[in-house]
Formats: sequence, structure tokens, C-alpha cells
Amino acid sequence: MTGPTLAARAVAARLGGRQVLAGVDLTLSPGSLTAIIGPNGAGKTTLVRVMAGLVRPEVGTVLLGERPLPALSTRERARAIAYLPQGGTVAWPLPAADVVALGRVPHGGGPGTGRIDPAVARAMRATDSEAFAGRAVTTLSGGERARVLLARALAVEAPVLICDEPVAALDPRHQLAVMGVLAAEARKGRAVAVVMHDLALAARHADRVVILAEGHLVAAGTPHAVLTPALLAEVFGVASLREERPDGLLVLPWRPLAPASPV
Repeated sequence: MTGPTLAARAVAARLGGRQVLAGVDLTLSPGSLTAIIGPNGAGKTTLVRVMAGLVRPEVGTVLLGERPLPALSTRERARAIAYLPQGGTVAWPLPAADVVALGRVPHGGGPGTGRIDPAVARAMRATDSEAFAGRAVTTLSGGERARVLLARALAVEAPVLICDEPVAALDPRHQLAVMGVLAAEARKGRAVAVVMHDLALAARHADRVVILAEGHLVAAGTPHAVLTPALLAEVFGVASLREERPDGLLVLPWRPLAPASPV
């Protein structure tokens, strides 16, 4: 499949009286996994919520292909953009399989339809969550629940997939597995964006890395171009290790840098 691009054009957003985004341009392209990184409070979550149509920008616009996002109906947008928020909170003790089936609601499916949707089965298999399909999602560990919620987003089978910190609660094996799943979704032709803090995973799996700081986009490009010691020191205030390996780029934050002395 090859879907449309999702593009933010000069978007600005203000939350609680504070400027959170200021003139950000970002295009998510089919066939590419984009990692969005930056310090806490940089505006990453607000940016992806704007691009998912959940927050209306103060200025600027978001385009799905050539269409402004507000021109799409709620159902059209739900079919086109799958969004996984951070946090992983589930209030009701639904079976995990029913939670995943909620991803089929935009297509007229969902839990209680009396049939097993193949998209639900594919999503649970991809996220290694089949073993607890019948368990109440409220009884799962944080990592198990995170995999179920990712499966719900995958089950939409939307051309655009946006995930906000999908690996934060996972053990190392499942972090690697989930990033592998997201990279595979991009290779199928989807436009995939992942908000994350793990520089090593971003370097390893992303086709493109975007860095936000204080509501501004400060760098965008390949991991090799963006994840440099100089830029990471400037944005995050850390010294980092970087090694070119035969199977990819390795980047690790190593130690905090001392704050600059006042003049």
C-alpha cells in the first residue's frame, strides 16, 4: 500500500496561555518511519495531537494529501490516521481482544460483532499479545497493556500511524520488537511517526529523525545527519557516544554536561 502524506504547515499552538508550538513544518511520508525526539516540554505530544486532528492549531494547517484535515469527516479521519496516545490508561475491564477490536470501529467492526476480525488477529500477533487475548486489560502489567494498545492502533490499518512513546513501559526485548513492527509498517507503505526519548532506538530504526526544542523544529534528517554529539549536547545538555557499526548507527547519552557558567 502507498498512502497519502500527512503534513503540518507552519502550525502554532498555545496551551494554557503558553506557546507550545511555533511555526512547525513537518511532513510524514509513506514508507518512512519518523522519530520525533526532544527534551521534556518541547512540544512533541502537542505536535502529534495537532497532526492527528485532536488539537486545532492556533495558526497553520494540517493536510492529509491535498485535503485540509478539518475537511474530513470524523470517520474519514479515524480510518486514515491511527493514533496511540502515551500513558496506556484503560478504565474498563474489557478483554484485551475487545480492546484491540476497538480499532475496527471506524470500519464498522468492533467488539461484540460476533466474528473475529482478521485485522485484530494480525495486530495481536504482531505485538506478541495473543496469549492474553481473553484477560481483562485492567489485570495486565504496564508493558502487556502497552502492547495491547499498540495492537488497537495497528488494527485500524490506517495509512498513517502516529504513536506517542509506545516503548516507554516495555522491557528491552519488546522495545526492539515493537520498533521492528513499526519499521515493518513503514516498509508496507504507511507513514509512521513515533515520539520517543530513546536515542539508541531512534538511531537504529528510524528513517528520519526530527528534533523539537521549545516548540521549534531545530533539526530534521537521517539519524546519521541529526544525531550528532554537537547537536545532542546543544539540545539535551548531554555528552553522547556515537559509533558507526556494520549493522547501523549506535548513539547513547553518556553523561550530563555542566550548565554554562553565567557571564
